Amino acid sequence: MARFQFDFFGLNSMKNAPAEDKPPRKGVLRYLQVFWENLGKLLLGNLLCCAGFLPAALGISLGVTYENFWLALAGGAVGGAVAGPVWTALFDLVLRCFGWHVDGWFAGFRNTVKTTWKSAAPQGAALGAIFSTLLAVGSFASGLMEQGTVPALVVWVTLGLDFFLLSLAAALLFPPLCFEGRPFSQRVKTALGLLMDAPVRTLAATLGILLWGALLVGLFPVSVPLAAVLGFWPVALFTAQLQRPGLLDRCGEQEEPPDPAYYGKEPGQYTIGQRSEIWWRRHWGVVLAIVACISLALGVIQTLVNIQEPDLQIAVIHADSLPDAVVSALEDSLAEAVGDLNGDGEAIVQVNDYQVVFDGSASNADVQTAGSTLLVTDIAGNESSLFVVEDADSFSELYGDQMDGEAAKTWSEYPILAGLDAGTYSTVVDIEENLSGQDLLADYTVFAADSADSEALALLLGD
Repeated sequence: MARFQFDFFGLNSMKNAPAEDKPPRKGVLRYLQVFWENLGKLLLGNLLCCAGFLPAALGISLGVTYENFWLALAGGAVGGAVAGPVWTALFDLVLRCFGWHVDGWFAGFRNTVKTTWKSAAPQGAALGAIFSTLLAVGSFASGLMEQGTVPALVVWVTLGLDFFLLSLAAALLFPPLCFEGRPFSQRVKTALGLLMDAPVRTLAATLGILLWGALLVGLFPVSVPLAAVLGFWPVALFTAQLQRPGLLDRCGEQEEPPDPAYYGKEPGQYTIGQRSEIWWRRHWGVVLAIVACISLALGVIQTLVNIQEPDLQIAVIHADSLPDAVVSALEDSLAEAVGDLNGDGEAIVQVNDYQVVFDGSASNADVQTAGSTLLVTDIAGNESSLFVVEDADSFSELYGDQMDGEAAKTWSEYPILAGLDAGTYSTVVDIEENLSGQDLLADYTVFAADSADSEALALLLGD
């Protein structure tokens, strides 16, 4: 009787096909079954795929960080050319996991890269270039949104549609290469056939890639050390499960992987690929632990190196949070006004936005608790120099002994503050309107902390 074994230390070697009286599960259970029985292979395949995507990630991130479109474009194109073949090889691996052809998988992975790179690399380069261009356009559009030039809804819908089409291409153009080296026109024909035959499955696979990518981007930089373990195989397995029936109908079965029957041979008879797989079987845990530790250490070092102490902090205490565009505009204009006070070579001002209601009418208890805690911590730690408050009387009763209450005036009464660029914003009700950040702050009362730097106060509260 055929059996499956969970052989994580041996890359979950599956020795037999499923028993006829015990067919494979379906749906979510099928996904979990394949995941459980092939976890070792999926982890190593993910690690190889992560290494293949690293040049693209590095090139695009440098281009975006330094606001250099051409650097980002080159990084996307060159890195995409490297990423395309490894994405195809990972997809080939997960398809074999569903088809039970997983023995000798490492040689199969390498063979897929070797045989498909001429077709997969141009596809990867094209998609990488498009992706980097979209990021550059998104960065530019964000600036326009903050200025109120372009409505936010239009930008997000456009970018969402573009990234959806990019995910669709990733889900449809690479899988056919796992079966045979087809010309591009034939791959497009196969992709369109898959879309027409099973639109719901194709849509689900595309949304899976899109949402998984958005999740990893949203969790950045936390997702960086996790990418080596969870970056690619979960979504590849999901996509393969949905696309495999259509691929088998249109492309037939995959070619058999290289013969894995080399166990028991003398060491001198092993090929390089066989020795590599045996080495991984023995040392996979150490490799993954080292990769995870290095990734975590690099993330911590990067975070510590990039931390810069702000020259000035101001706190805004009110019922509703400040719009992001207003916060950004205030930080930029305040930085220009105060300059480099701490002498670190860069002028930085931080706006601390605390949602606090003093009369007990808060609609969200969690937000109220968080805001109050942060405010108390701020005052106790002498962090903010100015406190811009909506409910001045209640704030003064609680914290007036730590403020210069006699000098308190409204925001609009301070010429320098009233002259700052506070940006514009829109609301759900007035989505097409450009509301003024200065009008929002005009009636708030400004308190100067007793511990505030006198030079900073003179620069902002002076005539």
